[in-house]
Amino acid sequence: MAETSPSPRHVPPDPNPRHLIDEKEPPLLLVRAVRYVLPVLIAALGVVLCVMGHGQYKSVFANRDSLLSAVGVGFIVISMMVCILNWLIRLSAESTVDRANEESAREHFVRTGEWPRDDG
Repeated sequence: MAETSPSPRHVPPDPNPRHLIDEKEPPLLLVRAVRYVLPVLIAALGVVLCVMGHGQYKSVFANRDSLLSAVGVGFIVISMMVCILNWLIRLSAESTVDRANEESAREHFVRTGEWPRDDG
């Protein structure tokens, strides 16, 4: 007689596959400081420098006020770059979780022969 294998039991995929990611999450206070406080402080410094330079710009080397205004604008641009980099890092982290969800769904498919339902 041929042995019959037991039917695979239905195991839904893990809805939160963060355990598949081997990274430690940084402290929440540090994340918020880098994400929100750092760009605001850099932009505030840029605004202060622009105000100190009276918003004048003739040439960087024309006088001290022109140099302060130019550096202030530079700090404001840097703060925008920090915001964009933070956004890109968050997108990257979200895509890592999406890939882990996909891998979990594929493992479920291999075990059961059915693609898991999307109950989200």
